[in-house]
Amino acid sequence: MEKKGTEVRIVKQEGSPLIDFAVEEIERAIWEIGLKTKVLQPSEAGGLRGEGIVIAAIDGVAWLAKALEERGIETPDLMPDGFAIRVKDGIIAVVGYDQRGAMYGGLDVAETISLEGAIEFVRDKNEKPFLAFRAIDHAVPLKSKYTLPTVQAERFEWAHNLHYWKKYFDMMAKNRYNAIVLITPFDHMIKNEKYPEATSLTDEELQENINLFKSIIKMANDRGIDVYLMKWWDGWNINYSAEFAEAHGFFKPPLPSGERLPIVDSPLTKDYTKEYVRILLETYPEVKGLCCAPGERMPGCHVEVDPMPATRQRPELVMKDVPYDLQWIKDTWVESIKEAAKKTGGVADFLLRAWWNLPEPCQRIVAADYPGKVYVPLKFNGEHPFSSTKPHYYYDEWLSQKPRDYKIVWELTVTSDMKIFRWGDPEFVKEYVNSMGAEFSAGAKMPTAERGKGGPDIEHSNAYGAHVTWNYLFQKHWFADMLWGRLAYNPETSEETWIKYFIKRFGAGGEDAYRALVQASRILPTTTCFHWNYMDGDWVVEFCIGGWNTAEMRGGGVGNYREWWWRDPTKKFHSILEWIFNHTIDEEWLTIREYVNLVAAGKQVPEGKITPIDVADRLEGYSNQALKNIEKAASRVTEGKEEFECLELDVKAVAYLGLYYAEKTRGATELMFFLRKGEDEHQEKAIQHLWKAAKWWSKLCDTASPHYANAIAHGQYPARWENYKGDVERDISVARQLGYNTCPIW
Repeated sequence: MEKKGTEVRIVKQEGSPLIDFAVEEIERAIWEIGLKTKVLQPSEAGGLRGEGIVIAAIDGVAWLAKALEERGIETPDLMPDGFAIRVKDGIIAVVGYDQRGAMYGGLDVAETISLEGAIEFVRDKNEKPFLAFRAIDHAVPLKSKYTLPTVQAERFEWAHNLHYWKKYFDMMAKNRYNAIVLITPFDHMIKNEKYPEATSLTDEELQENINLFKSIIKMANDRGIDVYLMKWWDGWNINYSAEFAEAHGFFKPPLPSGERLPIVDSPLTKDYTKEYVRILLETYPEVKGLCCAPGERMPGCHVEVDPMPATRQRPELVMKDVPYDLQWIKDTWVESIKEAAKKTGGVADFLLRAWWNLPEPCQRIVAADYPGKVYVPLKFNGEHPFSSTKPHYYYDEWLSQKPRDYKIVWELTVTSDMKIFRWGDPEFVKEYVNSMGAEFSAGAKMPTAERGKGGPDIEHSNAYGAHVTWNYLFQKHWFADMLWGRLAYNPETSEETWIKYFIKRFGAGGEDAYRALVQASRILPTTTCFHWNYMDGDWVVEFCIGGWNTAEMRGGGVGNYREWWWRDPTKKFHSILEWIFNHTIDEEWLTIREYVNLVAAGKQVPEGKITPIDVADRLEGYSNQALKNIEKAASRVTEGKEEFECLELDVKAVAYLGLYYAEKTRGATELMFFLRKGEDEHQEKAIQHLWKAAKWWSKLCDTASPHYANAIAHGQYPARWENYKGDVERDISVARQLGYNTCPIW
């Protein structure tokens, strides 16, 4: 089959868009190596003449079993989404448990041919999913009378572009994602005859949106992707459009910027909720499930008790309104799901978030008698998944609840960690995925950029527009999306696979480019583990900013040292004092205060502890290695030079940021020694380190700002690194001005 002009015959299962897609990818890979293809129907299987490719799902396809038996190919045991590849006497048999598994097997064959450059490299293989639920959250903004929160009007149009959705779902299928949660305003995608005041759109505009979503859902299903719907924002439940709220006197427009509509729990809002949930499922019967969040837009959100498990002292303090909120959800969402099932013939899965929810009432009120599947999305590490690869800050009873008629879906989607720069660290993702694979877990919603922003890449400056060879933002972040999807499916996928992708894109410099990106990708998660903050508005690591203060009650009773800037977190830079008086994510990571107290008291650092100096050394090591590797790659790159320029700038920017954080950590540690011991040499060393930090920040500005003139930080744009130069330099002034005995007993 290797000879140029040879025709490779492919027999495929009929009537399956999923398998059709895999065959298209196989053909494309075969054409790349100079061979021809011919696709046959099952009735023509005899036309293989002993060579070729057979691809089908094993369930309900009688001809496949016969074709395998005739050629002495053993039929493998498989599981949902799984596949087997068998190679014998010139025949490559791709067998899926189901159509999705067959598609994955076909994509695996196409990948091997493309990366290796020859069909002969296809080998016997069995694969099955490690995580059953492998999802992405994706916002879908729609126009209405009121501008939707956090989304600028000029960024709406891409959501109506089916070319975008085709490319996006192709990417998801290739990377083994099997679910998507579309976050959208329900009021603007259904015709609600009982409450027409809920939308300002005309019937024609509503029908346009309905047609759009039907197309999106079909395109997703044709790539083996189950569609879940979440109401804008975050699956709130006592939630309604601004039009509905205005019509019923809940508020008088305009709504102040950043404000939310008031909550009104009434028979009207209850009936309205039931109506739109039912209509939604009847309008889109192909939808797999719905998402709901008891922790948002419910009266129970306004209790005085802090709902966080880290600060709740059971049984004295309990969220008393949780049972009411869950009963409200059952009476509205659940009852409407059941009602819709009478017409659609299927019960939607129900994702009921853990936020301001509790295991026992969730099980008793909702899960125990729900006629379908119940999943509980639970934040793995607050809103910063790019931190530790072990879960923290969750309520243990979610896992130990007995009985438990729900499964956990780890939620990694709310993140401000990696929004701008490229990222990719296979070992990090592999460790993460292995931490999510317990029996109580269904899987995870992965940390991709599309939850908060999608569509075209608008962040690049015009000066660097020539190297933007992609149409959409997700195409720039191809490696991160590949890692989270592929390793969630099979965490044992070899590093060699990723290296081959980089070589294919960048030629001789590919492996060095890969290693540069991996080293750079270790910098920001390490920083966030050390400088730990719970929510996305608390901490934006790419800019060293964050004005929220939701972590002030964490860390063994020691709060972080921060003012509260709720409306615009980008206006609060994390100063040297906040670097000293903050938490780490884990007790193995010593805070600066803990480390200085140990050393000042003449005590040994306990074995296994990670000190601030260790953190600084790690950051410096990652940064220097990334710079060394990217320089080596730049001298050898032979392909994709436009994209490589973008990668090179990202690696350098993150490396400079890592060197800044390394020197800032050293400076903060020396400054704490000065405050603790009063020795002038520590103050002088602190100042020296902070001067070095300022120089690295300047290098960051020179590299990142011209590249990303329209960067977005926590919904605010344009965000510019040079805006914080004064804050960086102020750290030096603070170190000079502080005197001994400012805090001698910390």
